[in-house]
This record gives sequence, structure tokens and C-alpha cells, in this order.
Amino acid sequence: MSVLCIDIGTYSIKFLECNPSKKNFSLISHREIPLQKVLSQFGPEDTIQDVQLSIIKSYLEDGTESKVIMQVPSQMVTSRYLHLPIASKKKAELMVPFQLDENLPFLISKAHYTTSMRKRNDSFDALVSISKVDDFEAFHEKLEKSEILPGLLASELNFYDSFARVNAANQPYAIIDIGHSTTKGYFINGAEVVSNHISHTAGRIIDDVISKTYAIPLAEAVAYKQANAFFLTDAQYNEVSAEQREFANIMKQTLWPLISEIKRWELGFRVKYGQSVETIYLCGGSSRINNIANFLSQAIGVRVELLDYSTWVQGSDDSFEDSSLSMSSVNMMGISQLDKEIIPNFLSGAFANTMSGQLPLYSISFLAVRTAAICLLLITFMMVERFVFLERENKLVDAEVIRSLKTPTLGIPVTERRYYPSQPKRILAALKKKNLEMSQEVSLVQSAIKEKAIAPLVEVSQALAQAGTTKVAYFEAENGNARLVLTSDNNDDLMKAQAALSSANLTDYASGPGNSSKEVTITFKY
Repeated sequence: MSVLCIDIGTYSIKFLECNPSKKNFSLISHREIPLQKVLSQFGPEDTIQDVQLSIIKSYLEDGTESKVIMQVPSQMVTSRYLHLPIASKKKAELMVPFQLDENLPFLISKAHYTTSMRKRNDSFDALVSISKVDDFEAFHEKLEKSEILPGLLASELNFYDSFARVNAANQPYAIIDIGHSTTKGYFINGAEVVSNHISHTAGRIIDDVISKTYAIPLAEAVAYKQANAFFLTDAQYNEVSAEQREFANIMKQTLWPLISEIKRWELGFRVKYGQSVETIYLCGGSSRINNIANFLSQAIGVRVELLDYSTWVQGSDDSFEDSSLSMSSVNMMGISQLDKEIIPNFLSGAFANTMSGQLPLYSISFLAVRTAAICLLLITFMMVERFVFLERENKLVDAEVIRSLKTPTLGIPVTERRYYPSQPKRILAALKKKNLEMSQEVSLVQSAIKEKAIAPLVEVSQALAQAGTTKVAYFEAENGNARLVLTSDNNDDLMKAQAALSSANLTDYASGPGNSSKEVTITFKY
């Protein structure tokens, strides 16, 4: 299945369609649409985001069978790196909102976030991308209204973190993405992004400086920057004309705040991890300015190279190679589909998109083959259990049942017993019928016992069980009338017996004196 990666940039919207495999992706098509080309079609009330989403909707008008991937606009997202001192992943995930509540300038209830868990020896670290829920909800609503809701919507940080896992370099390095309105820095150590930064010294400032310095329209300044702008190292100043030196100085002064920030970022990395960044890789539209890598390498004191995507891209043409640095974000999205780990998706919880897939596409066949193998193994075990173990148990059970059916007390004729192997339900019905008949006979016997004269004596005996020394001296029962004489040398026991019978619910119970003070006469009906 192919993937369509879309970068919602402030200068242009970039599209890249590709087919991911295990180690790289095959390029199908790519396109970049600058916002300036379509701005005239919109009114002053339309926002930049409206323009961006309109371009995407127009591009997707004919529909696509590819899985669509986008990044959440960087101005909507912040990030946190958390340490969770607990060995259980489930418990560590439960700790995330509590730690965020202490780290965010707004309540966690007003945040929508994704978490990427990183296992340590006896703990977890978490890379968390956070957006204000109100901002994200408004953005999500616009995507839905425009009918361009993607399958995967993740932060740019997560795509770079995925690239770090796929690249798996041994030495620390940094990626500096010099875009149109911002420059982003990602410092990578141990195949994961360990810090990220943002600067507002970027391509737009260079455009403004060129436009104001040489009094030319902004569009001409942009075109000049893309085609003719350059930087010089100290040694190259003596090799060029005065005009070129002047221009190089302007470019140097314009970019110097960014150089200071990169130095500060690199120093922070060195202090925290005790290692120096080996190489800084440049990408983004402004990284195409002539000689920028050599200029930054001398200014920062670290080797600087342009990021080469050829390892992960197959089938690229000359136009893509020329623009690959500008297409950095969509390249990262495509490379993220080579990662075995699932990219954290902002389309979760209340914003879940049930139609979107989140598995890395190249691994679907990997999972399918192993799932089929497990299913085949389970079926084999079930067949062995049925035809080896259960069949033997069935034979033993059948033999015991046939033996029991021959019991004379059941009274099942031979002609009926023959039906057991083929029609066991017929035998079961016959047994249930016999059981019902026997239950009816038992009930009849029990009811007959109650009609006999011995029944009231049983009731009296049960009532007198706790009557001490009291005895039944005389008892008679006839035609439903019962009479008995109780005797005891202990008057208290005699009174207890009389009270017990009185509370025994005997019909028409009556008591009277006996022949002596040690006797009591009782009458009742049964």
C-alpha cells in the first residue's frame, strides 16, 4: 500500500507519494505548491491555514488510495522529555499526566498529547508531544469539514525521532532544519531524539533583509536568495569582489543569531551527555543556499553536511534530488514508515479516526505471515488433541455409558440401547422420561406417608426434641384426631414441652390437665 505524505508548511505545501518497503521507499511522485501562487484567489478574511487546507483539498479532489500522513503544525505543538522511575510500562504511562501537570503552563485537562515510551533498565523515559485541546479541536474540525482528515496525524518531532531509530547511528549528531519561518534543531543520541529546539531566525528573515537592503520586491528577493545567495568562509573573502564581500557580510550578520543559538543548543547537549556532536546535518529550503554548510562548520566549530536522503529513497529523478532538502518533512514521514515502532497518532481518544491504520505498512506482510503460521500451529494442536487425546477419552466414556445402560434397574430394552452410538439424544430422552416417572412415584409415596397415623407422632417428636425430661406417656391417632399425654418429674420441662407444641403450628391445638400434676393432655388434628 502506498503512502501520501503532506507537509503543511508556511511557505509551501509539499506532497510526496511513495511505496515503503523494509529498508527504503520507492518514489511515486512529488510536488511543491508555494502559497504565494494561490494567495490571490483568497480574500483578506481567509487565514494562512485556510489557504493551506484549500490547497490540500484541491490536490486530493480526485481521491487517493494511499494512506495519508500529515504533521500537526509546529506552532500548535510543544514537547516534554519525562523520566518515569518505574519498571512497569502500564504504570509508567499512568504517571505521564501527573508529571505533565507539573511541567505545563496550562492544566493537563486542557491538553491533548501523544506519548512515545522508551525502555531503560529499570525505568522508562517518555517523549511527549502536547497541543492545547481547544487549538487541536479547531484544527481537527477544519480537516473534517474539508474532508481531508488523514490516517496518521503526528508531530514533526515524532517523525524525526522515528528517523533516528531507522538511521541508528553510533555517534551523536544533530539535524538543523532551516525552514521559511522557523529553524528547528534535533539532537540525536543512541538512536533517539534527546532534545529539540526552535529559532525564528530562518529563511523569511533572509528574504526581508535582501528585500530591504537592495530595495527590491519581496518576491524578487526570494527568487534571488534561492538562485544566487551565498555565504563565505573567512578564507574566501579575499577571493571575491567587494560587492560579493558586502553581500556575504549581510548574510553573515543575518544568520549570526541562529549560529549563537545552535552553539547554545550544542553546549547544552555536551553538558548533559558529556559528548560532543560529531556532525550537524542541514535540511530545509534555506539549506540550499550556496556554501552554507562550510560557513556554518567554520562558525560553529562542528562538521556540517547537507542531509543525504539517497539511502532511503529509490527511483528519485533530477527534480527530486534538487528539491530533496526542501522536501525534508515529507521525506521524514516516508522514512517513518520503515520504522518497526508505531508512530504516536494525535487522532486518538476523542479524535480517533476509526478508518485510519497505524501499523507501519512494510510490516503488514511480516505480521500476516507470522499470524498465519501461529494459526496453522494452533489448528495442528487442535487436530492432534481431537483425534488422539479426545478420541481416546470418547471411547472410554462410550464404553462406560453402554455398561451403565445395561443396568437392569434402568429397564432400557436392547432395541433402545442400540440407538446410543447414532442417536444418543433418543436414549437421553428415554432416561429423562424414566427419571420423571420415578420422581412422581416418590412424591406419591411421600404424600401417602403424611396421611398415615404415624405422621403426627413424628411432628410431636420433632417439637419435643428440646423438651428436657418430658416424655410421651400415651399417644393415639384416628380419623384425623390425635391425643397424647406428656409426663415429667420436672414441671419446668413439662411447661417447655407444652410451649414447644403450642408453637409447632398444630391444627386445632388444645392442652389440658392430666391425671396428676406431672401430666398434661394435648389434642390436635392432623
